[in-house]
Amino acid sequence: MSGVPKQKKPRGTARVAFIAHLPTITAELDQGYTAKVVYGHLHAKLAHLISYTQFNRYIRKLRAPSSPLIASRRSAFQPPSASPPPAAKPSPKGTTNAPGSEPRKFNFNPNEKPGDRDRLG
Repeated sequence: MSGVPKQKKPRGTARVAFIAHLPTITAELDQGYTAKVVYGHLHAKLAHLISYTQFNRYIRKLRAPSSPLIASRRSAFQPPSASPPPAAKPSPKGTTNAPGSEPRKFNFNPNEKPGDRDRLG
């Protein structure tokens, strides 16, 4: 132990480093390289900024379909699909809500009405 305390990296440094190398990372992943191999290729540039564990977390987020990183890349390179929106499902029997009208509401009334016992009983 040298007695000199290590300076802490500013928060978000690993994410910045990952995003800075994102084109290289995605290109290598698209070629079929594993995350471990990609990290190995970038080890000299990233090792002091990001651990393999954190790199792997970012890769998992990158591969998620709802990833904002992926969504921004997709919107930049792919035009939106021209397929029509899915048709609305018909409502189950007994519901009479017209489109645009408010749904029926349940109003609880604890008082017994005449004929309730015959009807439910």
